[in-house]
Amino acid sequence: MDLASDGRHLARRIGYLPEEPAFYPWLTPGEFLDYLGRLYGLSAGERVARVTELLELVKLTEVRRRRIGGFSRGMRQRLALAAALVSRPEVLFLDEPASALDPAGRKEVLDLIEGLRGQCTVLMSTHILADVERVCDVIGIIARGKMIVQSRRETLLAQYAAPVFEVECADTTKLQRWADSLRQRAWVTAVSVVNMTVRVVVKDIELAKRELLVSAVQADLMLDRFEEIKPSLEDVFLRLVGEEGMQ
Repeated sequence: MDLASDGRHLARRIGYLPEEPAFYPWLTPGEFLDYLGRLYGLSAGERVARVTELLELVKLTEVRRRRIGGFSRGMRQRLALAAALVSRPEVLFLDEPASALDPAGRKEVLDLIEGLRGQCTVLMSTHILADVERVCDVIGIIARGKMIVQSRRETLLAQYAAPVFEVECADTTKLQRWADSLRQRAWVTAVSVVNMTVRVVVKDIELAKRELLVSAVQADLMLDRFEEIKPSLEDVFLRLVGEEGMQ
């Protein structure tokens, strides 16, 4: 396929949502999407149907005749997503789609992105790892300009996120003494103490469950909390980026 002769066809197959989308503020959302439809070569009938469909999708039907210049950031972001979908692209690129939004706006945009599952391939670039965990099936982590890992979320967590336990006790003297003793155990990777809480990173989760409780009883600790902490993508990211930085 040649870019010069097939440029419009290729453009229709790709959608793009920039981090800071720009609009003509004097246009309404309906007019703006219709304008984009013209650029993509859609017929008048196709444009009417597609604009109506997209405004319903991004929940902007009620304001379709209001000028974009008066829209909130969340409304503009939803309109930008609709704009990226005008041509029914096969591949959709999203650059920080929810980073500048408040919690309500972020939820709205992420719900929309989740709703695209199965309709097209979505590639999303963001530094908000909670958003990645919510909507992405396959995750790639880039450090120093290089892709250091790419895998499914479950695989990343299983392979790179070390099991962690948190233990809380009001007797800080006994707690500190117990934490110091844990550092000598072969199945313990790291131990940290913050106020009345000990955080223990372990190698063997099943062994740790048994040994931590047994050793706590032996240390005469009255536990207020014993919890296995669910690993997060942030844990994986910090570990991998940290290792990459040391190389």
